[in-house]
Amino acid sequence: MSSVHLPTRRTILTLGLTATTITLSGCAPSTRTKEKPSPSYPSPTQTFMLNKDKNGYDGVIRLDTYEKHGKFIPATTEHPAQNVPKPLMPDYINEYSSDGMYAFIAYWMEAVNYAYLTGDLKPLSQITDPYKIIHPEILKMYEDNTGWVIGPQHIYTLELVTPASGNDFKDSTIYEWQSVLRVSPEATVYVTANKSEKLFTDFIGAREKADISSDVRYTDGEWHLVNDDGSNSYKKPL
Repeated sequence: MSSVHLPTRRTILTLGLTATTITLSGCAPSTRTKEKPSPSYPSPTQTFMLNKDKNGYDGVIRLDTYEKHGKFIPATTEHPAQNVPKPLMPDYINEYSSDGMYAFIAYWMEAVNYAYLTGDLKPLSQITDPYKIIHPEILKMYEDNTGWVIGPQHIYTLELVTPASGNDFKDSTIYEWQSVLRVSPEATVYVTANKSEKLFTDFIGAREKADISSDVRYTDGEWHLVNDDGSNSYKKPL
């Protein structure tokens, strides 16, 4: 399985999918063609708010809205993770501002972590297509109840390396935030059939650290991840 974990890749391509997977999932044959309404972008008079009361957003990104049921108990070879905090969308996540963009990226990151620890794709599906994000073999493992991911609450961490975002110089509708994506070196994948344990990074073919560009676009009143071809990754509610 080839890897696409390159510094120039956008965020959506850094979580364990190959170029082949992206192509197949994005170009499946269809027997019916539907006309889609033209997307609505911010108007020239709609100003992107910088939230100047902030000193800057650089640093490890964190979400502060969770649904919790007891103390988080990390997974072991004996049992999956228990009481994993479930990410909740901040009420300003769709705001056309630095705060809204930050909230979107933070929620996305924690929804990915939640999916890998629980197999539950619903939170992630509220903002993107989870089947293009989460590694298919791990998805199948949870569906078949044949294993789980072992690791801390934050399998992935995302660090913003600049205090503010900027526009893509080729496409002004895209906001990008230079970032560093890290995978916990302690994370493993446990397979119950042969009681084997493999490093998470080896299992999905990822690096422990990657310099990336977290790219999003504001369309129809919502933020969207941007695919490597410049298109939006639309949500797929489950």
